[in-house]
Amino acid sequence: MDPTLTVAVLIGCVSLLYATAGQAGGTAFIAVMALAGFPASELRPTALLLNIFAAGYATTWLLMRREIETKLLLPLILPSMITAFVGGLLTLKGRFTLP
Repeated sequence: MDPTLTVAVLIGCVSLLYATAGQAGGTAFIAVMALAGFPASELRPTALLLNIFAAGYATTWLLMRREIETKLLLPLILPSMITAFVGGLLTLKGRFTLP
């Protein structure tokens, strides 16, 4: 199987699993990409964008269904975006390879 397809399938599975718990899956995206051998410089921005996309899609879907009260959501948006950005700036040291 093509390695790119394998990573895409794993990220899709992780996204589905995390979505069942109401999460976007950023930590799992980093884990899958790190185990696949992505360079450290590509992990953070890629995982951050995937996380923003997943969380944004879920939030939009829930807002359209009126499952979220806007009054409760608005005070959480800015702090969440700031901490997601700061978390995306963290750098992992070292490299893990499977035997």
